[in-house]
Amino acid sequence: MNIINKSYTHNEFDTNFNNFLKLTLLYRYPSIASIFKEFSLSLVQSKPHSFPDCNPIATDPGVNNAKNTENKGLIVFIHGLNSSPDTGRTLYKKEIENQTNGEFEVWVPVVPKRGNCSLEEAAEPILEMVKKYIETNPGKPIQLIGHSNGGRIAAYVETHLRDKKVDMRVTGIAGVFFGSDLITSYKKTGTAYLFLCPSILRDLPTGSKKSKELINEMRKEVTIGSREYTFYTTIDDIAIPNFTSCLPNIKQNEKCHVLIGCGHSDIQKVVCEREVKKVIAFLKEHENMNLTSTSKEHKTIKIPMVHSFYNEALVNEAIISA
Repeated sequence: MNIINKSYTHNEFDTNFNNFLKLTLLYRYPSIASIFKEFSLSLVQSKPHSFPDCNPIATDPGVNNAKNTENKGLIVFIHGLNSSPDTGRTLYKKEIENQTNGEFEVWVPVVPKRGNCSLEEAAEPILEMVKKYIETNPGKPIQLIGHSNGGRIAAYVETHLRDKKVDMRVTGIAGVFFGSDLITSYKKTGTAYLFLCPSILRDLPTGSKKSKELINEMRKEVTIGSREYTFYTTIDDIAIPNFTSCLPNIKQNEKCHVLIGCGHSDIQKVVCEREVKKVIAFLKEHENMNLTSTSKEHKTIKIPMVHSFYNEALVNEAIISA
């Protein structure tokens, strides 16, 4: 059998599973442990097969090839860990195209290995896509939207384009920028070793070295072009219970929004209408069309932060979902 993640070999799976057995005492029951191991291995190997492990542009019908030079800007929606492009295609891509009559390129790529790999491996193909777009469409604005782990990927792409003269807006929707307490707990109990690769287990626990490095890169001064950052989080996020992880303090005049009444996945739907207006307003504004957003104002609230990497200014607006 072929393990989906090339970096996650049979030996690594066996080692991680044995560590799990020691933690749970299942090693005392060999027959049960054997059945559980086969089931776990099947989960690790299953779903990603539907998303080929190669260049997103080549495999994803939702991604164009940047040949339409008449477009006025680019929008890239990046899905989360072990997820799929479905929400980006059915919600954001469809809504943006309906409202703009195809004025903008909208890409919804498949993240390599569905993000269950190192940040570099997940982000580099998307970064190359955007670089090619900039080369063939100089001066046109770019919007990156990332959900969950896709938020980290969007930030990685943006920070690696600081040498390009381009106006760019980045939106993190429940982005796991400072790591997740849930991953930290899974790692302690050993259960995460069954379905997450070593890179994710190293990089996604709360306060990991990788998360701090990424936030510090986001904080660096922008000297060419312009940047805008917007972050959304929800206090009811069970995947990122430390929901302030989604509001990194990057000192870039970022906008931070806290939602109440929605979870880690459905926050994408809750903010869709509002965010699409913001996206279109940004792209058209930077095409000198002077279109501004007409979104409603919301009550300003404050939530105490517990780490300097979180946003101290805190929240510009509180949005209560139905």
